Amino acid sequence: MKILICDTLNSKVLEELQSIGNCIDISSSESKNQDLVSEINDAEIVVIRSSTQLTKEIIEKGNKIKIIARCGVGVDNIDVEYAKSKNIKVTNSPSANLTSVVELTVALIINAARKINLSDSHLKDGKWDRKEFIGIELSGKQLGIIGFGKAGRLVSDRMKSFGMSVAFYDPYIKDWEGHEKNLELDELLSSSDVISIHVIKTDETENLISKEKLDLLKKSAILINTSRGGVVDEDYLIEMLKSKQLFGAGLDVYSEEPPKNVDNFADINLITTPHIGASTNEAQLKAGLDSVDPTPIEAATVDGANRFQIFRHVTFPSIAPIFTVALLFRTLDAFKAFDIIYIVTRGGPGGSTYVLGYNIWKTAFYQNQLGLAGAMSVIMIVIATILAFILVRIMKGLLER
Repeated sequence: MKILICDTLNSKVLEELQSIGNCIDISSSESKNQDLVSEINDAEIVVIRSSTQLTKEIIEKGNKIKIIARCGVGVDNIDVEYAKSKNIKVTNSPSANLTSVVELTVALIINAARKINLSDSHLKDGKWDRKEFIGIELSGKQLGIIGFGKAGRLVSDRMKSFGMSVAFYDPYIKDWEGHEKNLELDELLSSSDVISIHVIKTDETENLISKEKLDLLKKSAILINTSRGGVVDEDYLIEMLKSKQLFGAGLDVYSEEPPKNVDNFADINLITTPHIGASTNEAQLKAGLDSVDPTPIEAATVDGANRFQIFRHVTFPSIAPIFTVALLFRTLDAFKAFDIIYIVTRGGPGGSTYVLGYNIWKTAFYQNQLGLAGAMSVIMIVIATILAFILVRIMKGLLER
């Protein structure tokens, strides 16, 4: 069985693939596009990530393809419909980043509603003009969700706790018996106070929120997109924000990444993040868990291993590198924590937030032991440097896989 690997994969995944077939790896080829066309002819499995585009023209050259495996969530770089017409199975990774994307969406909504981004920059510039940052309450407002899949429903659940009512548009949901209102797109856009987009990139969703659709929004509305770039007419969205035809917006994805028109983002109620929806320690850990091959677990079960033995000898070794990275990040965060603890908790309650940085400050300025505090600071710097070095080595190893 010939397996064509088009993009860089984790070394363990590569070893697993090599155990079941003849792997041809073109991921580092300088003539990758030409190699893809020539090698796909007799490949039975094609493995890609986000950088490889499998168009109809390329897929039709693969006379023996049975599976296209996308190592990631989105499949907008694959002509899925054509693949299905050729009886080719298209697979992708489970949505390990779901919770992280949803929480970022909630953060962007709150940020835009209260103009936190603008007021933060304003205060740091030494200004104090509160009337410039009159926000809106979310309670009693309608949240309109475009794409009512797993992410959309989780956003719905979280925003209901703010007292928002929820409506959604999803052409694939016909009979809905839940409390949320199922509306047509135009009605949703014109009636909602906050619109949050959760769709995949397809021909149907490309430029879904066009200039004409944006004109339907209330002047007091907020638009959030954490799904895919190219779904919203971003240039016109910025024009609306500049002319006060829209209250606010939040974008984590863009039609072109990185975006080139960042100068237009300044001085408007637009919160922008560099596609960080999945960038949390927890999402990386879940991705590691999801990437564990079930075959060893099944084999261990057959051999009579109990749950603890399976976790100790199969699951944990598979996720150990990502777990270590997450642990080191949290440890380094604890070293630099001081300001919030000083202002809010002062080491309490019961010493639960009594971190090293706060202990050094207290030793120096409460106990007046400057020498001891200085020694503690040096030790903390040495430990942090060692941990940072270990983290860099681990990250380098993960990237080389």
